[in-house]
Amino acid sequence: MAIQAAIVRLMRDHTVIAVAHRLSTLTTFDRILVVSEGRVVEDGTVADLRAADRLFSRMWQLQAEGLSADAVVDAA
Repeated sequence: MAIQAAIVRLMRDHTVIAVAHRLSTLTTFDRILVVSEGRVVEDGTVADLRAADRLFSRMWQLQAEGLSADAVVDAA
């Protein structure tokens, strides 16, 4: 957690582009763009994206259940 806290401090007041496989690392981000097949398909906060029944929400649920997010993409 110390590493994550240090990263959050460094990101403060900066624009950061991050690629995350573990979606929970995005909880401190102000804005998230979900890209699928080269296109932005969702845009919002973690709360907004989790509330919508779309790709991000399904990937979040699968990760919470311990499954790979690739399963959602493969099923889409």
